Amino acid sequence: MKNKLVNVTALVIAAVIVVSFGAEASNVIVSRENIVYEDKFVSVNLSIPVIHNFGDWMQVEYLNALLRQQHLGFAHETAALAREVYELSSEENALHFWPFEVRTSFQVTYNQNGILSLVTQSYDYTGGAHGFTQQEGFNRDLKSGSKFTLAALNNPDYRQIILDEINRQIDQEPNVYFDNCIPVDDFNEDYFYLTEEGVVVFYQLYEIACYASGIQEFLIPWSLLKISK
Repeated sequence: MKNKLVNVTALVIAAVIVVSFGAEASNVIVSRENIVYEDKFVSVNLSIPVIHNFGDWMQVEYLNALLRQQHLGFAHETAALAREVYELSSEENALHFWPFEVRTSFQVTYNQNGILSLVTQSYDYTGGAHGFTQQEGFNRDLKSGSKFTLAALNNPDYRQIILDEINRQIDQEPNVYFDNCIPVDDFNEDYFYLTEEGVVVFYQLYEIACYASGIQEFLIPWSLLKISK
């Protein structure tokens, strides 16, 4: 089977969100770089965000390198594992080897006033009954070049507010969640992204619910965090 590699860039207009963080709007443009590759070991389909229209070219190059590394690094690890599994198989078993699969996708969820928020899903299939999806938030203060953190919301009670709201939503459908995980008493502060409605905090597959229930997301409205629109 011949190797196939396709690299396509398509323009994606980032949505403008109206939540104000007290600075002038300076929206960037985010385009999409598509990388498609296939051989007898692995099938790869990557959708990588590319940032444009921002004044500090060095920061843009740095952020784009981070994003590219995130997607390509994930694909490289899965491809390397696929080759290893194939080579460890006997010649007879190799005939029944199912090629691994890698896919990534992203969505621009917030792009306003120098704050950019993306959510990325990375899926791989490495054998077995089903694949696995990992979700990541990419949140940046483009004015300073630093990560945008929940602490930047300037509400000292943000952790308790978020936990209270997550548990309130869990109480509406408690059967969805593992009994030994509720009420939740913690969350990963890297697992969030911003939207027009508020902050979305999420848990990965299997963290608080079964695989079939999917990645669990909880919208924390701006009003609860005392952030004005």
